[in-house]
Amino acid sequence: MIKTRTALRALILIFTTLLMGCGQYTSHQKTETPASSLEESPPPLPQPVPEIPQDPTPTPPVKPGINICSDLSLDDIVWPESLTDHEIEAFALALNISGSFEGSSGWSNLTNNFDGQGMSFGLLNQTLGTNSLQPLLVQYSQSHWQQGQSIFGSSHWQSLVGMVEDWLENIITPTQVMNVLYLGGAPQPSEGEFVGGSPDQDKFYLSLDGLFHLQDAKSQRSIQWAINNLYQDSQGKVFKSSWKSELKTLGDIPTYVSLQVLAAERLHQKTIGYLRTLNFNTYRAYLFLFDIVVQNGGLKSSHISQFNSYKNSHPSASEQELLLQLLEIRVMSSLPQWRDDVRRRKKAIILGEGTVHGSRRDLPKEYCYDPLTQGL
Repeated sequence: MIKTRTALRALILIFTTLLMGCGQYTSHQKTETPASSLEESPPPLPQPVPEIPQDPTPTPPVKPGINICSDLSLDDIVWPESLTDHEIEAFALALNISGSFEGSSGWSNLTNNFDGQGMSFGLLNQTLGTNSLQPLLVQYSQSHWQQGQSIFGSSHWQSLVGMVEDWLENIITPTQVMNVLYLGGAPQPSEGEFVGGSPDQDKFYLSLDGLFHLQDAKSQRSIQWAINNLYQDSQGKVFKSSWKSELKTLGDIPTYVSLQVLAAERLHQKTIGYLRTLNFNTYRAYLFLFDIVVQNGGLKSSHISQFNSYKNSHPSASEQELLLQLLEIRVMSSLPQWRDDVRRRKKAIILGEGTVHGSRRDLPKEYCYDPLTQGL
């Protein structure tokens, strides 16, 4: 039994690592139709796992030449090794801009259970309800046990780790892990689901998505944990001051910021895939498409087909005109109550300026970049 649990934990850690780099799980502002879920009764919370020793000689953080004005602290971030300096600059810019739309506290954005997702946490608002926050917390607890305990204190830390351990042990089985790793074990989405830039990569990413859509009901236990522990009230409206302070501290420390960056790399790679598919290469197009992935999940095959039809019938259209047309195509798939917000965010990026959430924005001036920079 012990050997079985050890093997399961090893497979879970492999899966979590892959998910951090490959999973598409940001908290959208419920702009799209939510997926359905099943329900189960919660089992007893397991005991937290012991700390996993860290490499005594960790790789030092990459310090690329990022030539933008950043509102986010980029100090001591471990950037993914696969990215070029140019990609890191564009990625950092996208995190700044889309992150500013998501909240005002940067890496430590924290929102209550207003949308039934338990809580939203981090720059891009990962949530418990979408299974996008748990992988970051799992990765952090496995790698930084002592630091986490010093931030939260023994009681709160054990409670938090108990929640993510419960999620891990009930979200997946060893067979499902291997099916996902070898592509094809998890159900594939039907025609019209979100697509990425590479068919092979997309098959892998969507197999992960299909698995999580099936297991989405498990997130209800995480949500209930949040309501029972983090809030003063039973609806999840008012955070307990101690939990709020501890979570905000966690969000801003470089170790957790690096995990947020690692999770967001999947969004960057998906955006690069769209740039290739749609034949764009400027910062403006990249930032626009990145925000579509962050807020709306991505593009469907029908969106790309409509866009290609427009492009073929308008061979003289400028990049700006093409991006505005793609925006109008994509916005019609959003829920009516969110279309104005989606349109305002994307037009501010395309045009360089606009009013978003009541604030007048001049993005190139704020972040010191040229929207027409090429080379991605």
